Amino acid sequence: MTTRVEFFGALREVVGAHELEFSLPDGATVAEVIAAVRTRCAAAQTEELIVMAGLDYVETSHRIRPGEVISLLPPGASR
Repeated sequence: MTTRVEFFGALREVVGAHELEFSLPDGATVAEVIAAVRTRCAAAQTEELIVMAGLDYVETSHRIRPGEVISLLPPGASR
């Protein structure tokens, strides 16, 4: 499944893009998204992240549904 990931705050500047797409297996978790982001962009090693799926705050164990947009924010950033 292809998952769109949006970046906010300083993380957007570190990644160098407002959003990226990642190809992940069906049933992937947010933790897998974060690992994919860190693999693609070594500078994105922020330990703490606020994660949203759509408009809801979620934990890293959240399983991504097809078409769901994941947003990553560093603490203190506004969406």
